[in-house]
Amino acid sequence: MPTTPEQGVIGNNQMLATIGKNGELRHLFWPTIDYPQHVLGSLPGIFYSNKNASKFGWFTDFPWKSEQKYVENTNIMLTTFKNFEAELIVTATDFVLPDDNVLVRNFLFRNMGMNDVFLRFFYYNDLALSETDIDDVAYYVQKQDAIIHYKRNFYFLYGGTRQSRGHQCGVHGENSDAFNDVYDAELSGDSLVLYDGSRAVNSCLSWDIGTLQSSQEKSLTVLIAMGSDEEEVLALLAKNRQAESDALLKRTEEYWKTWINSFKHDFRDETLNRLVKRSLLVLKLLSDKNNGGIIAAPCMEPEYRFCWPRDATYVAYAFDRCGFHQESEKFYKWCKRAQEPEGGLYQRYFIEAKIRGPTWSSQIDEIATVIWGINKHFDLTRDQGFLKTLWPMIKKAANFMSSIIDPTTGLITSVGLWEERFGSHTYSNAAVYNALKTSSMIAKVLDENKLSEKWNLLAEKIRGSLLTLAWDSSKSQFIKTVKPRDETLDISMIGLTFPFEVLPAQDSMMRKTAFGIEQAFNYEIGGIGRYSGDTYYGGNPWILATLWLALYYEKLKDVNRMEKLVEWTVNRATELGLLSEQVNKSNGSSISAVPLAWSHAFFILAVLGLDEMKAAKE
Repeated sequence: MPTTPEQGVIGNNQMLATIGKNGELRHLFWPTIDYPQHVLGSLPGIFYSNKNASKFGWFTDFPWKSEQKYVENTNIMLTTFKNFEAELIVTATDFVLPDDNVLVRNFLFRNMGMNDVFLRFFYYNDLALSETDIDDVAYYVQKQDAIIHYKRNFYFLYGGTRQSRGHQCGVHGENSDAFNDVYDAELSGDSLVLYDGSRAVNSCLSWDIGTLQSSQEKSLTVLIAMGSDEEEVLALLAKNRQAESDALLKRTEEYWKTWINSFKHDFRDETLNRLVKRSLLVLKLLSDKNNGGIIAAPCMEPEYRFCWPRDATYVAYAFDRCGFHQESEKFYKWCKRAQEPEGGLYQRYFIEAKIRGPTWSSQIDEIATVIWGINKHFDLTRDQGFLKTLWPMIKKAANFMSSIIDPTTGLITSVGLWEERFGSHTYSNAAVYNALKTSSMIAKVLDENKLSEKWNLLAEKIRGSLLTLAWDSSKSQFIKTVKPRDETLDISMIGLTFPFEVLPAQDSMMRKTAFGIEQAFNYEIGGIGRYSGDTYYGGNPWILATLWLALYYEKLKDVNRMEKLVEWTVNRATELGLLSEQVNKSNGSSISAVPLAWSHAFFILAVLGLDEMKAAKE
């Protein structure tokens, strides 16, 4: 069964990067956090020589044991590598500057043995600027002691805070190949390489760290800058080379701590407190500074780097519940720009709001969930100016939904939540019910009384159709899809209660459906899946599905059941405190995207609800 490579995420809401377990830079998105992705391979290596051996290796294939963590309350990553053969400890501190598009990679080397050791450090880059290696160029800039890769208006520069010993600009598979040239611990010094029509270019820099005596430490910082021309990236290098590495770290640390410290809620459980803050920090990274969109995950396999308006609405609601209203408001304004001319939204978009990602068609739960979220934002802020700004979008959306209701069934046909087939899905129509009900309430607030009455009547008709057609009395459960009929038990049926309030959690039909869902899964590792018979990635428990059931039990005021589901989720977090889409049904390892925004959003909502219930009982 496939697993997901461990990775952490860092960024500044314009540049987004992921760092793997072995210190490799796996993704670098710029100038937006979803596109383009420029990195094929970017990783450190080291040559060491002591009285026992002289050896070179990349951190990915050297006998290193690594541990990772974030600096508390920041998006600064620490990776500690231990090599007992070389008697070395290397600590990598990785972060993106909050005010410059510069990735800082600081490496601290410590000799933990009794004998002197000589070190030479290498940093290698294999790029596909703008997501293709065609026409890439790499060259060494002697005056600034740095290597630049460029294509059109994408410039990638890297250099160190020490004078380099060697450099190499090469071509894959040839004698100049920088990846292979390092194994003798020397670089050949080629200073320019152009894509030749068949083979991609790569590059490497090396630095002499020197001889470390027992317990001695030395450091090197590698700066990676991105810009639209040579002048810009050279200026970024010069500016940040002048600063002490500790000063760069301090200003980044202060930025993130200032942001997260505006979240004032302290949970009784310190683990939950830490993981909720980590979730908020992750969600902030997945929110674009300039456009306001929120991506699903920082990954390409699976390709989840898009903004699904539905997923992002749950993130926005989590932001709102935690007091980060500005992030939420920016997202809803992004939705207004993304809205299609007829009033709906497609499945997913690039962060540039009018550019669709690969998509089936307009998907009704996307726009409907957004309208639900807008109302939740208003409930928490009481900002009528916000409502007035978004009123044209709300009106267009409500009229669109009203226009496509099937007069025969009273329901809407669309691509379903899981994007697998067209049909009259229970979840999707519950979303439309709530969106029309919400639009009616907003219209009343804005004195649009005729529209309010019209949309309210339509909402009630959809509710009536759902209670009549989606309920299977013979099985005592709601069915997944009315037309074509699909009786599969699906976690999305909880949407009838949370978030769309078609029925209260205490209703006997909802109780029976929720019980059936919980009994439908018997994974070795525990947890709740999407639906019985799911085959995606082999069919596994999903973090968000498990938490969705927890959110149902919140509505029932069932602390014990909710607490068990939250505890299960906590135990499935990665070493860095990140939540994946799925976990392996046998061993609990991460499956599919990590971190997944929707998983983190539901975790925040569930922990807030659990804490509030416990407080109410005291």
